[in-house]
Amino acid sequence: MNWKPGDRVTHPNRPEWGIGVVRNIKSDGKIAIYFEEVGEKLFRDPPLVAASNSDTSKVLQLGDMVFEWPSTDAPASKYGYIGDFFFYEEGLLSFVGYEVGQQGQPVRLRRLILNCVVHNRLPSVNSATYMREWGTPRSSKRLEKLADTIAALARNAKRRKTADYSLAVSDWEQDLEYLYSKFYDGKIFIRRPSSKINEKASSSSLPNNSL
Repeated sequence: MNWKPGDRVTHPNRPEWGIGVVRNIKSDGKIAIYFEEVGEKLFRDPPLVAASNSDTSKVLQLGDMVFEWPSTDAPASKYGYIGDFFFYEEGLLSFVGYEVGQQGQPVRLRRLILNCVVHNRLPSVNSATYMREWGTPRSSKRLEKLADTIAALARNAKRRKTADYSLAVSDWEQDLEYLYSKFYDGKIFIRRPSSKINEKASSSSLPNNSL
């Protein structure tokens, strides 16, 4: 069978590997496949079977969307700061109970919430337009929106100089690292910028959980 990138497959001799997604076909004919339980494997003429639509899987539906992993760098501009604007009093993450910092949840609970956001149907928050930004479960659009949201919260907290948000920023950046390693690095795309902060960044933007 001629496989193509994005095809969902299983290996009949390795059912414990779970569902795999064909990532690319090498020039030498080898096939790179990412399996949900063991990561990427490289094959030549593997005995693969197409996964049925009824199969449940933790593998992201890669699709054709390419996105760059967001940075928590918070540089100043010549006009003061580059802001991240929040248009809702309560965003999806705060609605589902995701909190960081001194009053936040422990790491294990935050990761559980993030996993649920990636994999599951979401509650309706704010407008239909806002919810469409989150895409479908296990999609790259869902992962992109989640990562962008957390990165924006961290950037705004770094610009705020009237209080110490270092613990919250640390939690956000650790959670971004978790999402990056679990769902992105070596699985979808590969580029990640730094998280350095520009010392001249303004304190005008407030950190909140409203994106």
